Amino acid sequence: MGFIQQQYGEFEGQKVYQYQLTNKQGMGFNILNLGGIITHITTPDKNGKISNIVLGYDDLAGYLHDPFYMGVLVGRFANRIANARFDLDGQSYALTANQAPHHLHGGQYGFHRRIWQVIHRTEQNAEVLEFTRTSPDGEEGYPGSLNTKVIYRLTDDNCLQVEMTAVCNKACPVSFTLHPYFNLADEGVIGEHQLRLNTYAVVATDADGIPTGEIIPSQDTAFDFCRKKSIQKGLNQQHPLQMEAHGFDHNLVVDDECADLSVPIASVYEPKTGRKMELYSNQPGVQFYSGNYLTGRFEPYSGFCLEPQSFPDAPNQPQFPDAILQPGQQYHHQLEFRFSTVVD
Repeated sequence: MGFIQQQYGEFEGQKVYQYQLTNKQGMGFNILNLGGIITHITTPDKNGKISNIVLGYDDLAGYLHDPFYMGVLVGRFANRIANARFDLDGQSYALTANQAPHHLHGGQYGFHRRIWQVIHRTEQNAEVLEFTRTSPDGEEGYPGSLNTKVIYRLTDDNCLQVEMTAVCNKACPVSFTLHPYFNLADEGVIGEHQLRLNTYAVVATDADGIPTGEIIPSQDTAFDFCRKKSIQKGLNQQHPLQMEAHGFDHNLVVDDECADLSVPIASVYEPKTGRKMELYSNQPGVQFYSGNYLTGRFEPYSGFCLEPQSFPDAPNQPQFPDAILQPGQQYHHQLEFRFSTVVD
């Protein structure tokens, strides 16, 4: 096991550090104290070759000008809130309309453009990083002072465990997630990745990606990954919702049996490299994004995101699972990425 800390640059007069964790199997995990940006996850393929399986940039400048939320920690609220507003306890709150007229991924700065306090420690069979930060009352328009802790554990059995907790002194919508773009093939597009999802419905959205309130069963549609199929096959099925988004960019409803982390939300296998990734989470939804809008440095469909979270626009959709954190309650999101290889 190992730990390295080195300066990565500066942001608004504050030092940005990159932290690297490694385990006994040679797996590595790199993350910045700026925005919890995951810059590298290195894993072996079926031949033992170790390489990075997440998209990213070569330097801090790339991340500072990134429009894709590449690798970031998302909060206070993942995904979209319609018209950048919500009503709660008789009061109306206006949020930053950073995807005008809507609010996306916590706002212009959110969690992803903030410096976090970081502590490293070694536990039995794991290297650990603990990120903490207080989001002040009114930040991006949200009510209450939110004390947040995110713990990353890289274990010796090639598992990245993430535990996100928060408490707030006022009622507030809270839904955190991680936003790495994966490509288990090292290069090229993701169409041949074999995906299985333990989900049964999709949250219908309009042209802006805002939920209409309708939950549509996914069986026998492009969104049906209950049986393993390639991402490209799903793209070829051309569901109207998926065609409007030029691919997948939708929140899927997770099976209840996944909530205790005994069953994965998702399993992804890349046949060329033999890499397999399983995702576990206790959240009711997972946003599946197939990289439809990647441009410039990144080719469209060159990475995919699986983002466990509450439903988008939940503060304005009373029929959705409750995403309001009340004073005296603790927000608790557990997720795990488990990596392995399959030899043909």
